[in-house]
Amino acid sequence: MSPVEVTRYYLGNYEEEHLPGGKIRKLHYISGGSGLAAIYVQNNGTDSLYYTYCDYQGNLLAVTDAAGNVKERYAYDPWGLRKNPADWSQLDNRKSFLFSRGYTLHEHLDDFGLIT
Repeated sequence: MSPVEVTRYYLGNYEEEHLPGGKIRKLHYISGGSGLAAIYVQNNGTDSLYYTYCDYQGNLLAVTDAAGNVKERYAYDPWGLRKNPADWSQLDNRKSFLFSRGYTLHEHLDDFGLIT
């Protein structure tokens, strides 16, 4: 698997990812009364709304689409590294996720094992 260069820009609850081939992915983080409620994604003409489910620490635990279908589930070890939510085994860092956010909604740089 070859690395893909992504350039990210941040402004408050807005994030923009510049991908190879001139593609741009825009993410709007929508807050609710107790934290993150949803993420609205604009991806080269395709708009999607994802609902988020977080625990009391603000860790992202699951993401569903607008129809309520679970798109991804997440789990973390005590240091915030991603784990398989089904059996808590170590995840392959090459797996891609819908969103780079996770443990306490910090950005994960999975290729490097870093949480920023």
